[in-house]
Amino acid sequence: MHREKFARIFSHWAFIGALCALLVALITLGTGWAYAKTYESRIYPGVNIGSVELGGMTAEEAREVITQATSEFIASGFLIQYEGRELELKTNIIHQDNPSLNRELIIFDFDKMLENALAIGRNESMFINVRDVTRAKTFGLTLPTEFSIDEKSILAIMQQYYQEYDSPARDARVIFDFADNSEVPHFQYEEERSGETLNYDTVLGEIERQTFFLESEAIELIMTHQEPKVTLEEAEAMTDEMEQVFNLAPITLTYSSDFENLSWNISKQDFSTWLTLDKDADDNIYITFLEEAVKTSMENISASLEVEPRDA
Repeated sequence: MHREKFARIFSHWAFIGALCALLVALITLGTGWAYAKTYESRIYPGVNIGSVELGGMTAEEAREVITQATSEFIASGFLIQYEGRELELKTNIIHQDNPSLNRELIIFDFDKMLENALAIGRNESMFINVRDVTRAKTFGLTLPTEFSIDEKSILAIMQQYYQEYDSPARDARVIFDFADNSEVPHFQYEEERSGETLNYDTVLGEIERQTFFLESEAIELIMTHQEPKVTLEEAEAMTDEMEQVFNLAPITLTYSSDFENLSWNISKQDFSTWLTLDKDADDNIYITFLEEAVKTSMENISASLEVEPRDA
């Protein structure tokens, strides 16, 4: 008797509980649907790109705001410091006398940034959508900017400005000595040397981090100690291998166009200036080309490639 009464009471409250749960679910779904409908073509509240708030904006509105913010960020530049000497690094390089030389060292991808911002809450997974929208509304959701950066040019600007402070480590070298214009070189060796240089790579990373979040603050350079990778003993041990590679010269480079076929010989002497030693990540030594020497040879060849226009 008591069991039947208890079962009826339990069933009654279970029904009420289930009904309440259903009502809560319907209200939640309705609220969620209304929320999604409100921001159907807008970025959800709490979504930022870097330090720029874009919540509630359409794509067009967000583009205008982020364009203005990035323009102001680039115009302010980066302040780099070392021992009281400051470099105001500008990444928009303007040449008043020759606009063709103008360069942008940081280029933002506005389409990708807006695509990422609008994608929040519009994933294929309902769970991910609810999670991201709730997180954005409650805590804020910051997305990094999307950009490309000319690291090589920025590095060159810093190195030129602070060159008096740098004394880089130098690897041991095998030197080809063509005494008396002989075709057969004598091998000499330049000993390795320790050095010091400023931490430009770390500064590049900080420039990227600040650009990701559009947050600008002074960057301090630090002097770092450098050890050479290739020792004199290792260079001497590579003499035979260097000689084998050297004996591949002279080599011939060719160029073909609609009008002519050209070729250039790289002499043994020139080729020898290309050769240097380096080490890989596993500390294995190998022979490679010296970038500056190859670049010089290629520039000389490029200068001779200029051909006068011809009528058809």
